[in-house]
Amino acid sequence: AEYRRRAVANSDKRVALMAELLAHIRTVKLYGWEPVFAKRVIEYRRKEIRWLKMCQYLQCVSTSLAVTAPLIITVITILVYTSAGGGDLTAAKAFTLVMVNYMAAHGIRSLPIYIRDIVNGRIALARIERVLKCPERADYIAANTNSPTVAIHLNHVTVAWDEHKESDQLSTTTIPQWLTGINLDVPVGAHVGVIGAVGAGKTSLLRTILGQMALVSGRVGLKGSVAYVAQEPCILNTTIQDNITFGQPYDPNRYHQAIRCCALGPDFGALPAGDRTEIGERGVTLSGGQRQRVSLARALYSNRDVYLLDDPLSAVDRTVGRHIYRECIDRGLKGRTVLLVTHQIECLAGMDFVVYVREGRVVRMGPHRELYDTDSDYRQLIDSSDDIMTANAEEDVTKDQLKDTTNGTITQSVRHRRSDSGVVTDPDSGDEACDSYSKLMSGRLMSDERVATGGDISWDTYLAYVKAGGGPLVTLLLIAWLALQAGCNSFANWWLGYWLAQGSGNTTQTGAAHPNQSSVANSILNNPDLSIYQTVYGLSVIVVVMTTLALGYGFTKVTLGASKRLHDRVFRRVLDSSLAFYHTVPAGRVLNVFVRDMDEMDTQVPQALDGFCQRLMVVLCNVGVIVFVYPWFIAPFAALTLAYGLIHRLFRGATRDLKRLESAARSPVYSHVTATIDGRSTITAYGREREFAVRLQALVDRQSAANFLYHCSVRWLSTRVDILCALVTLFAALFAVFGRHSVGAPFAGLALVLSIQ
Repeated sequence: AEYRRRAVANSDKRVALMAELLAHIRTVKLYGWEPVFAKRVIEYRRKEIRWLKMCQYLQCVSTSLAVTAPLIITVITILVYTSAGGGDLTAAKAFTLVMVNYMAAHGIRSLPIYIRDIVNGRIALARIERVLKCPERADYIAANTNSPTVAIHLNHVTVAWDEHKESDQLSTTTIPQWLTGINLDVPVGAHVGVIGAVGAGKTSLLRTILGQMALVSGRVGLKGSVAYVAQEPCILNTTIQDNITFGQPYDPNRYHQAIRCCALGPDFGALPAGDRTEIGERGVTLSGGQRQRVSLARALYSNRDVYLLDDPLSAVDRTVGRHIYRECIDRGLKGRTVLLVTHQIECLAGMDFVVYVREGRVVRMGPHRELYDTDSDYRQLIDSSDDIMTANAEEDVTKDQLKDTTNGTITQSVRHRRSDSGVVTDPDSGDEACDSYSKLMSGRLMSDERVATGGDISWDTYLAYVKAGGGPLVTLLLIAWLALQAGCNSFANWWLGYWLAQGSGNTTQTGAAHPNQSSVANSILNNPDLSIYQTVYGLSVIVVVMTTLALGYGFTKVTLGASKRLHDRVFRRVLDSSLAFYHTVPAGRVLNVFVRDMDEMDTQVPQALDGFCQRLMVVLCNVGVIVFVYPWFIAPFAALTLAYGLIHRLFRGATRDLKRLESAARSPVYSHVTATIDGRSTITAYGREREFAVRLQALVDRQSAANFLYHCSVRWLSTRVDILCALVTLFAALFAVFGRHSVGAPFAGLALVLSIQ
């Protein structure tokens, strides 16, 4: 459990770093930080593999020992029984003991798997419990402000970002405070500017009004509905129109007014499908100014009473900024209550009053000109911010285009403007870039995950896994070791039958050529070679245990080595991909590969291979012994094998496609959860939690349906395999009954026991 817990901890760090890398891949590639991130990811992966190796080795050894447990118990029991003189050991007693031990050990064989699942379940439940124990977001917003003329009321408010105590009682001495002693009254319909240095608490002030902070003390009142434009816009992987309407019914007049006010007309003209063009995750296919204007258009379209705008003009140039302020904020939101975080002088000068925030406190309030003339710190902040904004302005809309936008026209022709299209073309990306461009021209950027249907899995896939595990030679050595272990297991059973057939050593041959065609005269306890039989029988189980331990180590090293190499190879390919890849492939699909698929590669594939190979070798060895006893048994066994082949052919096609569907249905779940977490502030502000929760439930139901059908198909196969196994036992019993004159009881019992196994 401890090994697994540590492996999961490193896996979480690796996945978190991968999510961060995918979220900021454009910046990473711009600054050439790929080696830095690659080193960190591979280091986390190395630590994860180290703990997985210990966990997997114990799992392989316990599984192997569980498979050989009936043999070990049987050998020890028979050796003690014959050494202590417990009486004559007949074939009936010996093979009844073998079968009873086999049936009793059935639960033991499954015990390692159950223990592993319980450990994984406990770890998962502990992590879920930590989330569920997190305090719910307190709804401290009062629906009234104690005054009909006040829209926003803050009275001696102290808030913090996080609650570090599990108790519901918040203490000002244990929680880091970001805003302290805030007193603010915003009249209905007032336009208020908010200004302050970086980290002063401007965003905290807006989120306090939204009710998204931890309230330590004070009272917050809000009158009417609220719209929020975050500093980092919440852009979903859907069309621009859906991002603007954001779940509300489509109103053409209100929609086109929002587009005109936010100067989005020229941008739509540069896109192939206009506002029906699909946007990449987090708006990666749009420029910073376009993302901000889409978010601002969403707020304007929502038609709310209070608007909280967190620096929406920082990513646009002065011309666009003036247009947005004039058409959107000053005219479009006239009569609405607005809190605008900005450093632009033109905007601050037009505000009813300005709130100056410094170090988590509101230090001054008043008209912009009054603060500028009387407060040197305020004046210095304004002057420095004005210089920075001039240098960082984005030049993406011309004055002529603004005139077209003001007239309300939305051009649908495609204008090949590199910056406005929001698509970064990599000249070296080849076919990938062409594919991305063709998708963009159709207005649909993100590609659906292709789910292959029909057809077997390519042998190249298996060969790639074999090469990653060390090559064909290592695989052959591992198979040989598996055969040795299974052979030792079958040899121990055969030796028991041979020992019982010898009796006291005084046998009368019937003339048959077969070695088991003899009649035993006396007890095996009287055999002069009893110690030799006991020694060989005991050594066989020792060899089985030793080969099991060695097999567990070798199997773990090969399978986890293959997993590590395949992870590094896939990670390098993803990291070296062009930006066109990240624009067309959702991040959830990439994370699905590095989370779920890699987890199956690390844990499920080794377990499945271990169980399959061991049981296959045991079946082959057992069938070989039965055929040695009853040569004609090969005929019904061949027929049953053919029947199994037909059944497995039906099963394989269905279960393969179901597994592919389940894997493909999991990617949208990751994408949706990631988008929800990234945009939770905006989602909560607009009251869209219900829609996102319903969408997640639908995605999970779709993934669970495929998973459920997959397990149903496995049970379908298990039922038919049980029937075939019963037929194998039936034929072995028929051969034992009708061949009782040619085969002695010891070997007949051996054949029956092996057929049941």
